[in-house]
Amino acid sequence: FNSAPLVFKPQFSFSIEVDHVFVSESLGYRKPEKAFFDVCRASLSDVAASECVMIGDSLTADIAGGKNADMKTIWYNHAHRPVPEHCEADQIVDSLSTLKDLL
Repeated sequence: FNSAPLVFKPQFSFSIEVDHVFVSESLGYRKPEKAFFDVCRASLSDVAASECVMIGDSLTADIAGGKNADMKTIWYNHAHRPVPEHCEADQIVDSLSTLKDLL
């Protein structure tokens, strides 16, 4: 994980600054394993799980895993897939500009 501020500069006309980025391959756990989320949370000891946001494009790995860890979730549905009837995501976005507005 990276504890320094990180700025994502996608191939669009804006950037998003975040405090921490956690990569499952780097941590040795696969999402939606709770261990991945537990390791992330352990490095954020002063932040409640409810203050964390899991942003991802996988309903099973990212959204279900984040919900299981008591985090807020944002499904990045860039592929414009049909939204399942029982979608657990707190928010759904289909573009990075919409995601930026939520953050």
